[in-house]
Amino acid sequence: MLLNISPLKNHIAVFIAMIILTGSLKAQQETYDIVTYTPPAGYVKEEKESCIIYKFTNKKDKSWCQIAIYKNTKSEGSIEKDFDIEWKEIIADPLKVKEKPQKEAVTEADGWKIMSGSAKWTYKNTPVATILTTCSGHDARISFLVNATASRYLDDFDKLIASIDLLKPGKEPSNTTTNNNTNSDPTTTTTNTTAAIEGTWIKSGSVNPTYGDPVSWGSGGYTKDQYVFYTNGTYEFYSKSFGYSVTHLILAKETGTVSINGNQLLLTPKTSVVESWSKRNNADSWGSLVSSEKRKLETVTYTFTKHYFSGIQQWNLVLQASRPTERDGSFSTLTLFPNAYYYAPASNNNTAIDLPR
Repeated sequence: MLLNISPLKNHIAVFIAMIILTGSLKAQQETYDIVTYTPPAGYVKEEKESCIIYKFTNKKDKSWCQIAIYKNTKSEGSIEKDFDIEWKEIIADPLKVKEKPQKEAVTEADGWKIMSGSAKWTYKNTPVATILTTCSGHDARISFLVNATASRYLDDFDKLIASIDLLKPGKEPSNTTTNNNTNSDPTTTTTNTTAAIEGTWIKSGSVNPTYGDPVSWGSGGYTKDQYVFYTNGTYEFYSKSFGYSVTHLILAKETGTVSINGNQLLLTPKTSVVESWSKRNNADSWGSLVSSEKRKLETVTYTFTKHYFSGIQQWNLVLQASRPTERDGSFSTLTLFPNAYYYAPASNNNTAIDLPR
């Protein structure tokens, strides 16, 4: 299928929207240079000195696609200069593409200026479409490339872009302890005061087989975990599990004390119970309390970090542990931090658990 310039422009617009509005905390992710992303499914990965490339070839119709992420390099101080250099070094010279790129308007997001350009060329008598997007800012530039012989592959490119979290150079994920409180500067910080983690933090995922019926795992539903930290050194924890094939709702409740020493966060539970509730009208709504039993008190020391995801413009409270905890469930599949749980602040789009009254 040949590619014309119109769908290319649509995908460029999608690219810009995705890098501004979305990113991170999706599926199984990888990190390369200053980019965290979800790799395209079914593609073969190849690492080179200056980039990482994902390749796919359809054996039936011989169509193919290449998606590449390039390492960040020093900016020339202008998005126009940076894009032109990247186009020459990545496309024009090595691929012998003589056609000038059709450029899109510059867009800005989180201190980055973004420019995309596209062109058509021929490889072994096969038409190829190319899109290059360059981000320039923070004294660096970084580019993303797709070469494709069929329009359908641009969807794979869009999905990768939708998963991206673009970090500022020099702010790669780390567990370094600092004494900075949360501020408007997107960076990774820890603190020595409980005030910095005050509030409600939430993560959601699949049904947790730790609670209730393990058969419900993967059958549809969700688990929502929630910490509420107070400046007086206490905390509350709630975990709600709902499964479509299960006749009851599971609610774990815990209270205790929290203390912070550098980047170590110690939770010492005082009370912990697991409750079973009937479903009102067989829906995701609290009915009557069916049973309640005490749960083993699990004292855990986490390595904690407050990390800012620039793609979604959101801080996360990252808790790392030596092993999975019963309280938090399985570790996140996001590999930005190993053995970690990612809790986002409560908001209109990330609502707290509606507890039974």
